[in-house]
Amino acid sequence: MSIIAKLKTDFLPKVTALKSVVYNFENGESETVFFRATANAAQTDKYLPLLSENKIEGYVELVLARALNQDGSKMFAPKDKVDLMKNVDPEFLTEIGNAILGVDEQSAESEQKERQEIAKK
Repeated sequence: MSIIAKLKTDFLPKVTALKSVVYNFENGESETVFFRATANAAQTDKYLPLLSENKIEGYVELVLARALNQDGSKMFAPKDKVDLMKNVDPEFLTEIGNAILGVDEQSAESEQKERQEIAKK
């Protein structure tokens, strides 16, 4: 078996396993957002540079690429980007995005403060 075949075989369970996070709305309702345990390089390439620059657009790209319905279909279409950027609470984007990335909220806030302190110097 070639190295690429081994890598693909190793990666397959990671990209097929679904995880989920529940987002609670202010009105008491909730929505379950599903996502794959990992992403491929093409998906990661869209949001990782933006996240490293602390841009909320990175979370928008992350949610567009990885948020799924329970049946595995995309939760959002590319046309939803404008609404996600202009008409959606950034808290939704960061909460769901951090869950997808496997980052807890306190760690994310701490990391952001550290980046801001470094930027001030």
